[in-house]
Amino acid sequence: MKYDFIKAKPYTVGEMTKDDKIILSFDRKHHIKLSRLAKVIFDKFDGNSTLEEIQVSLLHENVSISLDELSEFVEKILVPNALIEGTEYKPNKDSLLWFKVNLFETDRLSFIFERLTFFYNIRVVFLMLFLIMCTISYSTYEIISNKVVLHNVNSLKILLIVAIDMIIHEVGHIVAAYKYNVKVGKIGFGIFLFYPVMYVDMSNIWRCKNTKRMVVDIGGTYFQLFLLIVLAIIATITGDMNYHVANVSIFVAVIVNLLPIIKLDGYWLFCDALGLDNLSKNSFDRLKSEHQKHETSSASKSKQYMIFSDLYLVTIIVALIITIGYSINIIMNWKNLQNSINTIYLDFARLDVNRGLFHLNEIFLYILPLIFVIFMSFSSIIKRIIRRIT
Repeated sequence: MKYDFIKAKPYTVGEMTKDDKIILSFDRKHHIKLSRLAKVIFDKFDGNSTLEEIQVSLLHENVSISLDELSEFVEKILVPNALIEGTEYKPNKDSLLWFKVNLFETDRLSFIFERLTFFYNIRVVFLMLFLIMCTISYSTYEIISNKVVLHNVNSLKILLIVAIDMIIHEVGHIVAAYKYNVKVGKIGFGIFLFYPVMYVDMSNIWRCKNTKRMVVDIGGTYFQLFLLIVLAIIATITGDMNYHVANVSIFVAVIVNLLPIIKLDGYWLFCDALGLDNLSKNSFDRLKSEHQKHETSSASKSKQYMIFSDLYLVTIIVALIITIGYSINIIMNWKNLQNSINTIYLDFARLDVNRGLFHLNEIFLYILPLIFVIFMSFSSIIKRIIRRIT
């Protein structure tokens, strides 16, 4: 037959998932979850057996399966996931991290990461969360009581602080992985959506069960909030309100990061907590009324999946409504924005950097979302151009 003498790739076995599936790892970036029955069938593809022989062997193990079902297993499981020896696995390239440069292996700093794992001690976690909540309350109070006006804030300083905080964020993910003795890949620099970020190759975390992945998912957010304590102390000593504004900005960024809108930490935390696979893909398949044409797991057919799949779609719709409203506001105030941009251009053309930065600061919080809207509107075109160049 067409699928005789197929040999499956060798693998190592990871931990059981929340929905009682087995994680098989073929290399650092290639992992798949199979049910116990699917693994029994998978193991029969040893390269020396025909489909009829596999069928008979499975029957001896009280597994009754037809030849058509075996062929379908090959077509829908082995082939698309590149599980046959000699086939090449190609990771999904449809990522919002559309440009990246690897910097170094995390092993070089393992002695630091291993010592930082004490922050995940339950008593330390509660202490740090208490201090963080006190800090954000203090910074919010200072901003309100001093009647801080946003256009007088040094946006560039805050942006620099937030960039540093993103590095701390990645460290949090790494330390959480070290807590569970998971080997972490390279640290690198990239462009996520339209802004520069640090990233870490966490592919091996898929070998772990859901509860451990949840800790790693939230680990970045947990660590980045540590900076709030430091910034509040600096603000108290120097009297510079920019540090309080930075605290609130970081806290707002954390909340956005935890929303399951796009594939940020909140999305993965959401999926791991509820044991949902391919949430975004299957949700949009349902939206297009095509879900019956796609193979889905038993979890995706459950009432729980349907409820939270709908919640995911609602967050996407809300985000689109906000984007449309913001876009309309930009169009209505386009002349004012254009005049401000022309003023900034003239300032820098006259080499009056200080005045240029002052005017840039006045519209910074306004044009940043504008850049986001433009990028998201033309992201597919921009990514294709960048990939051709690089």
